[in-house]
Amino acid sequence: MEQKPSSPTLFELAHCTTQMHAQQTAAQQTAAAPQTHARELLDRLNRLIKLAQAQASGMNMSFLFDAERRLFSIGYNVQECRLDGSYYDFLASEARLASYVAIARSDVPNEHWFTLGRPFSVLDGRTTLLSWNGTMFEYLMPLLLKRVFSGSLLETAYKAAVARHINYGKARGIPWGISEAAFSALDNNKVYQYQAFGVPGLGLKRGLEQDLVVAPYASMLALPIAPQKAVANLKALESIGMLGRFGFFDSIDYTRQRRPEGERGVIIYATMAHHQGMSLVAINNFLNNNLMQQRFHRDLRVKAAEPLLYERVPTKPQMSRIPPGYEATPKLAPLIQAPVSGRFLTPHTAIPRTQLLSNGALHVMVTNAGGSYCRYHETDITRWRSDTTRDNWGEFLYVRDCESGAQWSAAYHPSRHTGKRYSVSFTPDRAEFHRRDAGFETTMEVIVSPEENAEVRRVTLTNRSAHRRTLELTSYMELALANHSEDLAHPAFSKLFVETTFLKEHGALIARRKPKSRDEKTIWAGHMIAGPGELMGYETNRERFLGRDRSVRNPQALEDDLANSSGYVLDPVFSLRTRVTIKPGERARFVLITTAGQTREELVSIFEKYKEPNT
Repeated sequence: MEQKPSSPTLFELAHCTTQMHAQQTAAQQTAAAPQTHARELLDRLNRLIKLAQAQASGMNMSFLFDAERRLFSIGYNVQECRLDGSYYDFLASEARLASYVAIARSDVPNEHWFTLGRPFSVLDGRTTLLSWNGTMFEYLMPLLLKRVFSGSLLETAYKAAVARHINYGKARGIPWGISEAAFSALDNNKVYQYQAFGVPGLGLKRGLEQDLVVAPYASMLALPIAPQKAVANLKALESIGMLGRFGFFDSIDYTRQRRPEGERGVIIYATMAHHQGMSLVAINNFLNNNLMQQRFHRDLRVKAAEPLLYERVPTKPQMSRIPPGYEATPKLAPLIQAPVSGRFLTPHTAIPRTQLLSNGALHVMVTNAGGSYCRYHETDITRWRSDTTRDNWGEFLYVRDCESGAQWSAAYHPSRHTGKRYSVSFTPDRAEFHRRDAGFETTMEVIVSPEENAEVRRVTLTNRSAHRRTLELTSYMELALANHSEDLAHPAFSKLFVETTFLKEHGALIARRKPKSRDEKTIWAGHMIAGPGELMGYETNRERFLGRDRSVRNPQALEDDLANSSGYVLDPVFSLRTRVTIKPGERARFVLITTAGQTREELVSIFEKYKEPNT
């Protein structure tokens, strides 16, 4: 007999129901996942929008604006609490985008726009608005966001600039598009250097004809002006190996060649985020009907300022003379290496890092901890010993807060502490020390004058506290005035022949070594502090300055008045003290001069020149 199927048990029904419910839930979750991700993405975008709006509304560019000149400074020097002395003063500049935004936001008056320079010249038969560097970046970067109106001055400038770049590249048999970019010079860390390159004649800056560096992002910026030629140029750049994994490499340097008789151009195998970003925005605008421009001009404030962009080419424009030689073809040069530079965030390196400065007669060595020597020809002006462990010889500057008693030095030595922040920068012409202590920023620049035999230390003290502060600055250096080997062999005997004198009329100290014979030349050395402070005293006796059982780290002189001693002392030093009061947010600048020569008159003439700290 045929067996009838049995009915499911309650357990089987429950299990089946559970499975169906789980499958239904999974299906619902799968269907809801895109919606969840979309909501999360929208939430993130809304947060970014609010953050961007908050940052934009909280920004005020008026503090960078010079109301008297009606121009923007190129920046604000935080350390010196002042605007930089250079200005964005050309309409054909990338900074006009910032000018437009500032006017739209009412941060600066409309007159600023018409203060911007509009020099013209005739290039390739076109009346052309000139820029400073002649780069595509200056002309076309603002076009990423700002609309261009037919027949306007800026539209004419865009077309003329692109045409000039195309003709300049064609005349030299290379791809076109020159702008600021990395080039084939390397620093000490093998990092490519960066600067603005442009087309001579289009830029007023002299020397543009000396370099020839092509940047692919310049062609991207030209897409709205000459799309077919821009694409063809990008293909030409791709054909010579300029396209990499992350987009086009930053540039190709045609000023130099790979080998003495090799191919033209050195490819810079680097990609820079801001160049790639501009390229992506330019492509987006080109493919999507200038979408970023539409979004920018959707802001009613931006739209209200649009009449500024209607400006036409003047009937009789102000014509500028093109610098001579702008048509010169750059000469190929071998790959060069940039001058050595270094930055150190600590004085505690395994061995002292040194910087050598010289004008041919006066030689100065400075370490990242503040040790140093000063030498005039073969004569040591300051005493120095080769001690890589302590490195505590040279010229020092103590700073003391008269109210709190806090003490520090301009470098790590001689106080031997770094404060809250410490950094040292070595560049070819100077050494710079930066530190922060007790509410003050201290900056010291050490250079050797190319004109006189003088070591110049420019010290800037900025009061970052909320209170008026009075400081004492005390300089100190041990004098040698002898050949290094002689001073090393008989230091005690050598010290006996040095005479020191205080020049009251200059507030300076001078010293000379008494000649041992008629044939020996007299060497003079001098020291002065120039600045806004009041001279409080001087000292030339090392024993009195340091005190009993003291060292340069904690000299007795910082706790007492200087004794104002001079003459033939057993252990000669130079030490001067000045006092200054600095208001909150203000700064005081001093210049410490250490000089050497063969006559007293030489030193006095140098003191006269440097008696003002801004000299």
